[in-house]
Amino acid sequence: MRDFFGYKKGQISFFVIIAILLVAGISFIFIFKPFSGVPSKLQPVEDYFTDCVSNLAEEGAMIAGEQGGHIDLPEFELGSEYMPSGSQINYFGSVIPYWFYVSGNNIKKEQVPSIEQIEKQMSDYIAENINECSFEDFSDYSVMAGEEIDVRVEISDSSIDVKVDYPLTISYKDGTSKRVTEHSARASSNLGYMYKKAKTIFEEEQERMFLEEYALDTLFLNAPTTGTELTCSPLTWQSSEIKTKVKDALMDNIRTIKLKGNYYSTNSGEENYFVYDTGEEIREQVNFFYSPLFPTRFEIEPEDEGLMMAMPVGIQEGLEMLGFCYVAYHFVYSLSFPVIVQMIDEQGNLFQFSTIVMIDKNKPKEADIDEAFEEYDAVLCKDERKIETLTLTTHDPYNVPVKSKISFKCLNSQCNIGNTELKSGQALFEGKVPQCLNGFLIASAEGYADTKLQISTNTPAIADMTLYKLYELDLDFEDLKDIKENEMVIISFASDDYTTTAVYPEQKNVKLKDGIYEIKAKLFRQGEIKLDKEITEKCIKIPETGIKGLLGLEREECYDIEIPEQTITEVLAGGGKANLELNDYELSLSKKIAIDIPEFEVPKNIGDMQSIYVLSESSEIYVILRK
Repeated sequence: MRDFFGYKKGQISFFVIIAILLVAGISFIFIFKPFSGVPSKLQPVEDYFTDCVSNLAEEGAMIAGEQGGHIDLPEFELGSEYMPSGSQINYFGSVIPYWFYVSGNNIKKEQVPSIEQIEKQMSDYIAENINECSFEDFSDYSVMAGEEIDVRVEISDSSIDVKVDYPLTISYKDGTSKRVTEHSARASSNLGYMYKKAKTIFEEEQERMFLEEYALDTLFLNAPTTGTELTCSPLTWQSSEIKTKVKDALMDNIRTIKLKGNYYSTNSGEENYFVYDTGEEIREQVNFFYSPLFPTRFEIEPEDEGLMMAMPVGIQEGLEMLGFCYVAYHFVYSLSFPVIVQMIDEQGNLFQFSTIVMIDKNKPKEADIDEAFEEYDAVLCKDERKIETLTLTTHDPYNVPVKSKISFKCLNSQCNIGNTELKSGQALFEGKVPQCLNGFLIASAEGYADTKLQISTNTPAIADMTLYKLYELDLDFEDLKDIKENEMVIISFASDDYTTTAVYPEQKNVKLKDGIYEIKAKLFRQGEIKLDKEITEKCIKIPETGIKGLLGLEREECYDIEIPEQTITEVLAGGGKANLELNDYELSLSKKIAIDIPEFEVPKNIGDMQSIYVLSESSEIYVILRK
């Protein structure tokens, strides 16, 4: 039987076998014979060169892995007092550019390299270091290299392919010679795969902000945020202690985070809390790192001279008849800190990047890039907005120059404009400022109270600012009996332009400057006043619904307020107030400030407590400076 062309099936099989053998033979030649056509005597030199190129590619991959994909580091950008992290972090000798950060002028930025940028930088790296491929050990050969070189790199998940256009004339001692212009090399590397995984983690963080969520949980567990406590004495916290506690907890919790995968095991629900699901299984080891030593911004509001304080309600005038005391507090935190993310594969290859984690007023950062924060107007501080001339001098009351940092505030926007520097016996600033009607200049210097000056800069301006030195004085409550645990004195000093508060004995000194002060002190001692549960009715007026509401009509609605049973253990037992003028000369000669506070009997019931409140408001305390 013949087919369409007249051949038998057996004949067709014969020709198919011949064709397969021919293809296999040709393939064998191309596989085992160098494509470059280099003679076998010259092949060792070519093999050495391509191996050297492979090694350079592996070196580039290692550098890129350590530096967040960057072989050539981006231009370094300094941080600022507001955002101290800058654009990169030095971690055990490795400089890691942040993939997300906030610049010194408070603009959110990303510097995640694309795979094309990594390929380009690796090409440049190989080209710049090609001279390391020295042929000195080939004594039987002569190698002449050309001057022009072109390197092309292609990064895949498991390898790096390198094409090098580089003319090499290779000669053997027997006269065999060949000019080779194209070279191909391959390096075994997981750089491409690990880069993709790292980018997935980063994009998940930018979209979901899971690191911020863990940071918020840590903050709320380790710092007072919002709450109410039944007590008649103020609640106080040392901000430095809160910051240390939160940073230490962040270090522990951040390094406990895992991504859903098979590179770890968990045994409890608590541990499962630290497992975050990115939507895919992670087989490489992923580590998260934060250290309190990293540049960290940590701000607390309200805070005064390192003290966080919440005052009680129920002892103020007009509230005595509530019959109980409570302290409501609300603290707002803004912090930013670096987190380093490391990926390590089974061969020990490393890819790491860093990012800034941000909490802004108890909320995670907004993910938008190149956008200023609400409280900061970056446009105000741009050079093109600084069009008016300002001449400013800063000094102390004795006209001694004081080098100061100067910032400018216009409405709700504020930025740094520079410093006064010593020139011709003056601390002088001469420069440009933004135009603003009724703005404020703020001068700050170490050891001095901040000074604010209202100024209009819609025309060239000249200003002179006086800074007053802060003097640290020991608090001396000389006639006060021993303070027990949980007992305290709260003393405040308020002048027209400076206010500070201290809680004794937790704080044993206070910083004061020249001024006329109203001084108030309250003594809280241990007591025990039991209050029964009370239910009172509260009525308020609310708008009517429908047409009546549109007409402005209101109705009264009443509800019950339940005051729970409580025991007051810290009670007001003394206090008073005084006015005192302090001048710079007296402060400079003094070491302590002695205060005599009138003491009363510890109250035994709510009536006693209300009476003592009235006494503390009308009593006089005695204050004197001492050397």
